[in-house]
Amino acid sequence: MVNDLTPKEMFEIVSLQMEREVNLSHKRMTWLLTFQGFLFTAFSIAIRSPTDPILKYSVLVMIPIAGVRVANLGLGGLVASQKMRDDLKQFWEKQPYWLQLPRFYSEPNVSTQGRSTSLGIVRIIRVIWIVFLAIAICQIAISLAT
Repeated sequence: MVNDLTPKEMFEIVSLQMEREVNLSHKRMTWLLTFQGFLFTAFSIAIRSPTDPILKYSVLVMIPIAGVRVANLGLGGLVASQKMRDDLKQFWEKQPYWLQLPRFYSEPNVSTQGRSTSLGIVRIIRVIWIVFLAIAICQIAISLAT
């Protein structure tokens, strides 16, 4: 069936799939950042809360753990989408006519720079949550010592 397609039809199919993957990465990043924003807000409210210490410290530990887990899931989704785009590029470049049609993806060095930004943001968020978890644990230790 693939062999029955014209170069233009194949171009349209592959470039459309590439566009879907880019949009999927965008949506994943948007949802990840939105959810992380909710977690950061919950953490800042909990850290200032004068409620029961056991409840407060439980929440202060659980929120960073959830934040790290969500960041890891988001990172996995972004990496999966990037892998799919790499596979599409490799598939396209194996076609005998690929140089005769416009290229629908960027040069490798430009692509790497763009990818490193989104992956870097997720990794930084993960580090922030680990630091917040350490702060929460220190607060618990100080509270127990007094």
